[in-house]
Amino acid sequence: MVQAARRVTELPLDVHLMIENPDAFIKPFAEAGADCICLHQEASHHLNRSVQAVKNLGLRSGVALSPSTLIQIMDWVLEYADYVLLVSVNPGFGNQHFIPNVLDKIRQMRDLFVAGSAIFGQRDYSATLRLMRERAEQHP
Repeated sequence: MVQAARRVTELPLDVHLMIENPDAFIKPFAEAGADCICLHQEASHHLNRSVQAVKNLGLRSGVALSPSTLIQIMDWVLEYADYVLLVSVNPGFGNQHFIPNVLDKIRQMRDLFVAGSAIFGQRDYSATLRLMRERAEQHP
């Protein structure tokens, strides 16, 4: 499907790998023409390595989190992921109702991205963290 879509559009193709053993499919989807690949934390045995595999192929890498997955899992891959998909239904079946507590996760993720960007968007992480600590101590 990705190959067929690539032949008729220049729009970015975002592939969501909600499958077992997604690592085996990263390179084939990249070769088929995907621009972005989103991986489920629950399906990736080594999420950091999987995200890096996507990035090493020159693609944008995303991480999908199911409704019951804690966003703290992103603490260890946030600096490598280009985007996060917060799934608002339990994966696996269509026609489900929206899970309202995902709205809280969206707020938490926004706050995590703001803090992450403030740190990882800088050249000198250590200096940035020192400055943030100093400012936090000055304004309790």
